[in-house]
Amino acid sequence: MAKIKVANPVVELDGDEMTRIIWHSI
Repeated sequence: MAKIKVANPVVELDGDEMTRIIWHSI
């Protein structure tokens, strides 16, 4: 569930933007 922790600060962005940032974080 690490992805949810990464998405927490980016929850304001759209799903697509959030996914891009999550993939960049990996």
